[in-house]
Amino acid sequence: GYHGAFGIVSGRSAADYSELAGLDSIDTSLELGAGLHYRTQYLYAYADARYGVIGHESAVAEIGADVTFDLTDKLTFSAGPRAVWGSDDYSQTYFGVSAAEAAASSFAQFDASQGFVSSGIEAKATYQFNDVWGLIGKVRYDVLQGDAADSPISFSDDQLSVGLVLTRKVT
Repeated sequence: GYHGAFGIVSGRSAADYSELAGLDSIDTSLELGAGLHYRTQYLYAYADARYGVIGHESAVAEIGADVTFDLTDKLTFSAGPRAVWGSDDYSQTYFGVSAAEAAASSFAQFDASQGFVSSGIEAKATYQFNDVWGLIGKVRYDVLQGDAADSPISFSDDQLSVGLVLTRKVT
């Protein structure tokens, strides 16, 4: 099947992180796009293509797959691999250092180009309170790849994120 896809990437400001002094601020970005998915009883795989309509104004793609286990009639657990690819503009926005930024900061100039930005794994548990409301808790571990890993502003290749999402089904 096919589906809509969106992403939100938090902004970055040197005012919030003193170690980034001299780098330009990056606005929060909204990505919109579409994707394809394949689903069986125990497997969900997807590929999404998105474009930053607010903020970074560049292309990004994500692929992933999950193995799913129904632990109870209300509780589901799933986990699987993920990979994120970014265009030249995307990579330069988040991982590049322009000549002007290099002159104003402690970082060397760095031109980040397109390629895989990260790969990792995500695990999530979904609890369905009733037919309409649910709660998703997730943990994701990624390792930066390519120019994202080589960037002078990447302090660690290891990236960990945790999320909690309240869901509502619309029928």
